[in-house]
Amino acid sequence: METEVNGFKYARCRANLWRDCIGQNNSEDCENTELRDCQWINSGNKIRNDSGTFDSYVCVPKLTPGFDFWNAEGEADGICSAVETTCVAKFEKKGWDAISGGGNWKCVENCECCVDDDTHEGCTGDKGGKVTYHKEFCESLGDCGLKKNYIGVKGWNYDEPLIKVD
Repeated sequence: METEVNGFKYARCRANLWRDCIGQNNSEDCENTELRDCQWINSGNKIRNDSGTFDSYVCVPKLTPGFDFWNAEGEADGICSAVETTCVAKFEKKGWDAISGGGNWKCVENCECCVDDDTHEGCTGDKGGKVTYHKEFCESLGDCGLKKNYIGVKGWNYDEPLIKVD
């Protein structure tokens, strides 16, 4: 926080009010700066009802919090696991590829849940799909997900694959 008095600038620290962001279910409460430091972002999920299909939004910390993810007794497990999710994509091979085992698996259902790699194609998850949104959601909570923190230390669950193939 910075203020200016008689040409002199003063700065001071203040608490990061992020802890109840996830509990907010509308943008007005989420972005109430008197009570919290949060932002309203697209979750990557869709909501369907009688009126149509809509994007789903979620409240996350505006300033990524820090916590002791390396400590087994710390709070990382509770915070990071709060956003774990499962999204299943369906793949198929046809014709000779299915018989011979050659060729790539082609995504035919829920393609926003996967990313293309050496053996899978047709995925859209890394192009603004669920994978992209979920990665951003995890990272907004602190040292969660597939990133390293500002000093290069791997975050909680860093070595878990983002995409699992069964």
